[in-house]
Amino acid sequence: MSPDQALLLDLLGRSPAAALHATPADLEGALRLATPNLRPYLHWQLESSGLIERLSSVMVADLGAARRASILMHLQRRAAFKRIATAFEERGLRVMVVKGMALAHLAYPEAALRSMSDIDLWVNPADLPAADLALKAAGLDYPARTHAGLQLPTAEEALAERSYEVPGTPVLVEMHGALKSYAALSAQRLELIWRRSQVTELDGIPARVQHPEDLLLHLCLHAADQHRFSLGLSPLLDVHRAATRWHDAFDWPAMIADWSALGVSAWMYLVLKVARDLLGAPLPDRFFRTMSAPSALEELEALAQEQIWQPAGHLPPALERWYGAPSRAGWIWHRLGAYTTREPGTPWWRQGGVMGRRLVHDLAVKAPRYVRGWMDGHLRGAELHERASLARGRQRLGELIADEEGPKHWRRPPV
Repeated sequence: MSPDQALLLDLLGRSPAAALHATPADLEGALRLATPNLRPYLHWQLESSGLIERLSSVMVADLGAARRASILMHLQRRAAFKRIATAFEERGLRVMVVKGMALAHLAYPEAALRSMSDIDLWVNPADLPAADLALKAAGLDYPARTHAGLQLPTAEEALAERSYEVPGTPVLVEMHGALKSYAALSAQRLELIWRRSQVTELDGIPARVQHPEDLLLHLCLHAADQHRFSLGLSPLLDVHRAATRWHDAFDWPAMIADWSALGVSAWMYLVLKVARDLLGAPLPDRFFRTMSAPSALEELEALAQEQIWQPAGHLPPALERWYGAPSRAGWIWHRLGAYTTREPGTPWWRQGGVMGRRLVHDLAVKAPRYVRGWMDGHLRGAELHERASLARGRQRLGELIADEEGPKHWRRPPV
């Protein structure tokens, strides 16, 4: 770990007092490593500690602009969410706010310090059509880049996930009939999450949110199983803030038993240890003494940190799955099957049109990304090789966890 990386971790939460001795040049070197979504929080940290006075006017202006932009986005999201909550309440629909927006209000010093790309909502799959109408009544519509609101129109699982936007604003909403981080959970376990969810206020708006223990499970599996640490330090900061907010309330023995029963102990151990080691998340020593460490912990930690420090090393989803797939021929066969899957209620003589529509959509939406990647060098030469290596590292993470817990769904490619 470089001195700049260590100082950035101190600023984010590992040891803020240690940063008090840093020189202005050291501080700016560390801040240049921060991804844009961390800048509002770093501005608050630096302002609270008085360190911001040591920075150049250019860096102060940059961080301040990021925080003001985040505040503006927060106000736009709040206005949209108020309309959404009202529309769902009028229709008697049960909806849960998950991850970012809930965590921002409940665990961060200020909600606007937690950057997010969208508002995540979770509904019963049977309620998706009614929820779709509720969101449209609240003034939302499908983004032009999606097909009938589906994020992945050629994938069967996309039928349980729909994307929306508030026209004229950057506010996005993802509505989920199922959460990918909970993919291995039984129907009974999912119902328990709903039963013990809590109704609270998010900036004055009544909202249903996950129980803190279910939220922690979601945060860790989203960071590790779903994205294999490729989102950088931001998910670990979420874990840090959640542990800071609720560590005295967590029933650690019950949580450990639950994770073991679910077959996710290795993922949870890995995420929580990395969050403690890198950001100083306040996790009890008894947790690590009680749980068995994964046998390949050293390799798992190395792979995780490789992803964390190169969060921009993504490939387009199709190439990600191609490079990470255990069987590339099998992946191609599965991909072709997505185009030929018959839509419910579609007669066979119209299936050719369905296939054509899916192909045209993919070419129109996805092909430009590949062209841009080729033109700017991301998808050719040394950079493509490096990104492919990271993709294989993400696949390796899943394989090691599968060896610990059994295959279940852990061998699936990361999202």
